[in-house]
Amino acid sequence: MALTGLETLQVLGQDATGAPAATTEQTTTGAIAALAALEGTSLKETAITTVGAGTLTAAALVGGQIARSGPTSAFSDTTATALQIIAALPGYIVGETFQVLIKNSTGWVQTILAGVGVTLPTNVIVPPYTASLYFVTVNSPTAVTLVHRSEAPNNMQNVSFQGSTSGAIVVEAAAVAGSNTATIQAATDTFVMRATTDTLTNKTLTSPTITMPTVSDMINQDTLIMPTAVAAYNTTTLFTPTGMSVALTAGGKYEIDGRLLVTSINGNGLVAELIGTGGLTLTSANIQSLVYNTTAIKATTNVTALSADLVGFANTCTMLDFSGTLVVNAGGTLGLSISQATAITTSTTVAAGSYMKVSRAS
Repeated sequence: MALTGLETLQVLGQDATGAPAATTEQTTTGAIAALAALEGTSLKETAITTVGAGTLTAAALVGGQIARSGPTSAFSDTTATALQIIAALPGYIVGETFQVLIKNSTGWVQTILAGVGVTLPTNVIVPPYTASLYFVTVNSPTAVTLVHRSEAPNNMQNVSFQGSTSGAIVVEAAAVAGSNTATIQAATDTFVMRATTDTLTNKTLTSPTITMPTVSDMINQDTLIMPTAVAAYNTTTLFTPTGMSVALTAGGKYEIDGRLLVTSINGNGLVAELIGTGGLTLTSANIQSLVYNTTAIKATTNVTALSADLVGFANTCTMLDFSGTLVVNAGGTLGLSISQATAITTSTTVAAGSYMKVSRAS
């Protein structure tokens, strides 16, 4: 007699190890005929382009190949439910298996999540630009299991390595002309990246090009030279000549030395004093000064009191040398200011070439 496809049969399948199953399952001649019709059919690729999280539909999974694109960051895709996957099959026998290739064409990690009734393997990561092959087994009318079989790059521009517990690292070749060879040393070690912070050992630099760093402890090393002569005339108000001030970037201890050249002096002498502005004040100072009359030392002054002038010297003096250390509270401007000791309508003149040097003390 002719078969209608509705005839029922009891069939004995195989378990996961390939051994005969413990029990038989009922099926129909129509379902067996549908399975036979699937033999030799080609894969059907389904494109899923959802931006962000998406769904691996039953039709796409049963079709055998999924091309995933669209996301712009790491994303997760959830499978259809087991009932939906089984319903999409033209017929099934419990224990039957089909395969599906999931191609991640994005530059981001794809994570597979399980729909209801779907059991996933430990490996649920599809790295960027990689295709992963899964076997899908029908366990019962309401349950399916995915088993990860293998994976391979979609192209040879990159290689992906899965993390021990999650995520992946993609090694990708830069756009280059011609071919290059990168040799990995035979050693158990950790790669050093260009932008990471690392401590290097056992490294020898041969003729390196090194950019000089900006080091805060080496600031203000240049000598400040007064470009033109400056005259104090009929004033006891301190002022800072052009070129005789320096910006200190931070508080701390500094060394200072300099020389004032005097071409004429009136008003009972010249007053010279270190002045801080812009938030800078002197918290301590130890300045030694030598006052010269032509070539002979006229006087020696040791200034430690912050309220005192650096030095004041008499009409016959022609040069002042000073050196020592000082401590400032914060960054700001330190200047060497001058005035007459007594206001008089005859100029007291400091000559061009007078200088001051300030450097950070260790």
